Amino acid sequence: MKEFIKAAQDEENDLDEGEATTFTHWGREVTFYQPASGQQLMMLAMGGRGMSKDSAGRFIQLFIELGDDETQQYFHDLMMDRKSGFDLSSEGGLFDIWESLMEEWSGKDSEKPSGSRNSPSGTGKGSTATTRRRASTSSTSRSTRS
Repeated sequence: MKEFIKAAQDEENDLDEGEATTFTHWGREVTFYQPASGQQLMMLAMGGRGMSKDSAGRFIQLFIELGDDETQQYFHDLMMDRKSGFDLSSEGGLFDIWESLMEEWSGKDSEKPSGSRNSPSGTGKGSTATTRRRASTSSTSRSTRS
């Protein structure tokens, strides 16, 4: 049987997080990294706005993993705070942001995700963000975060 192995990567590629996109969401600067092709295909296969309930949790998890540490914490806190007003399908919601990011990364002209709403009050209890796993294999490199 044929054996498949991972190709060797040079050190520069190993540190690569992919193309970063930064914008303002409800008065807060957030940064997302372009997903690896496998991540993007998984999210598209889940169906976006028409996804099944079974796929929603995995979609949200992948979406959050694309953010830098501060962005992951910000969206985690928004989703955990029932008074935040953040949801999946409203303007400035998760699907709105995802669609805008996909247009940006595919090279289509579009406006950045809406930042017109006021920043929500910090009423929810903070939590510890998970460590972002490196996922991209694109050739654009950036320095390593601490």
